[in-house]
Amino acid sequence: MIGTNRGDYEAALGLSRTFAGHGSDGLVRIENASVWGVNKSGKMSAPCATAYTYRSHSGYFGIVNSEEAYQSLTRFLFGDVRVDMWVDITDVRLPADPEGKTVNVLYQFEAMAAPRAKRWYLTRRTAEEDSAACRTYRELTDPKSKDRRSLYLSTIFLSKRARVRQDRPPLAYGVTLGARVPDYEIERKFWPDGHYEGGYLFHDTVIVELIPPADKEAEWIVRFDWQSDNRGPASHSLDPKKLKGGKVELNVAFDSDTTPGITGLLRFIVSEWNAR
Repeated sequence: MIGTNRGDYEAALGLSRTFAGHGSDGLVRIENASVWGVNKSGKMSAPCATAYTYRSHSGYFGIVNSEEAYQSLTRFLFGDVRVDMWVDITDVRLPADPEGKTVNVLYQFEAMAAPRAKRWYLTRRTAEEDSAACRTYRELTDPKSKDRRSLYLSTIFLSKRARVRQDRPPLAYGVTLGARVPDYEIERKFWPDGHYEGGYLFHDTVIVELIPPADKEAEWIVRFDWQSDNRGPASHSLDPKKLKGGKVELNVAFDSDTTPGITGLLRFIVSEWNAR
């Protein structure tokens, strides 16, 4: 669990949070709080399971005393399904053609995920809380930085025992994805035309329902729906792509259909957590 609220950390009369600064839990900076695997070339490859919550490092309103951390921990220890969430960006569109001009844009990607019928999030990343995942326009468009177009968002764990109705087989969760641009800079000048504070290039919630395979020969059954298309139960079937180690990959496309805008995939790497 990574905390994102520095304001409630009172250690050393608030001195710690002052030095940790924004984008921290009052003691540890968010960017330094997670662990990654490293491949042979020395680059970060596989993330450790990570969840975010708007809590401080400790204290009355700290991570240890939070509902979010408790629910994530119990599912991590006793859950049935692990879901790693990624966003892959395939295209970004600017307000106008910047050909020949210096462009500086920072994209912020928000993600909040919660199981069905629960009033808390298993993970929460928002721009206002300094926990959004960020990429620059150059990182998302430069052919030399293709690996930077994939952003790890978080990991959630799901439990069959925690279902609201035990007679309903699917494990269901919702993920709210937001893509924001605080401002555009063209030739190092802020572009105010068409800027509305707090606006989104894309903002929607996808509902995913999973039924794990009953045995090694069976297949995952997956359905999904964007809430902007259907606010009822998930109705569109999703064909899982098999990966090594019993994992499957689920790809859900999104497109703002606007200019400026953004296009990409929400990618879920799913596996049985306690498979034997």
